[in-house]
Amino acid sequence: ALARAGSTGREAASAAALFDEQLAAHATYIVEHGADMPNVAQWRWTDVPASR
Repeated sequence: ALARAGSTGREAASAAALFDEQLAAHATYIVEHGADMPNVAQWRWTDVPASR
C-alpha cells in the first residue's frame, strides 16, 4: 500500500519495516500456537461515522 500510494522516504521505509516485522512475528506465533495472535483474533471492526 505504501508503494502504491507513492510513499517514500524514511517514514515510509520505517513503517514498511514495522509491518514486515509484525507479519513475521504473526507467522511465528501461528506455527507455535496454532492460532492467530490475540490482538488479531480479538480485533473487531468499529463504526466510523461517514464523512459528508
